[in-house]
Amino acid sequence: MTLVADLNGVVAGHVMISIAEIQNHDGRRPVAMLSPLAVAPDQQRQGIGDALVRSACAIADGLGEQMVLLQGNPAYYGRFGFVPSADHGITMQLPDWAPPEAAQVLRLTAWTGAVRGRLIDPPAFDHLG
Repeated sequence: MTLVADLNGVVAGHVMISIAEIQNHDGRRPVAMLSPLAVAPDQQRQGIGDALVRSACAIADGLGEQMVLLQGNPAYYGRFGFVPSADHGITMQLPDWAPPEAAQVLRLTAWTGAVRGRLIDPPAFDHLG
C-alpha cells in the first residue's frame, strides 16, 4: 500500500506499507512493514509525515493486521506508539549505524502477541545497504 501527500498537484510526501515476513520455528508469517517514509525537504515540519504514518497505520489496522514493523528513529516513531520490537520477541537485522531500539513495532487492534521471530525484509529491499 502506498500513500502520497499531494499539495496542489505537487507530491509533498510518501509512505509505503510493504509485506515482510516473520520467521520462527513454525515457519513464516506475513506482517506489515512501514518503509519508506519521505517528505520533501521544503515541506518538512508541517505535519505531513505525521499524517502519512497515522493514515498508513490506521489502514493496516482496518485490514486486520496485528502489527506494523519498522526500522527508524525511536524519538520520532515513539509518538505514534511504536516500541522496541525485541521487547515483544521480534528481532530484525539493522544497519550498522542504527541502535537496537530502531527495530520497532506498533501493536494494532488484532495484536495477540503470539507472532514472534526474526523479520525477513520484503524482497524489494534485498539489495539495499
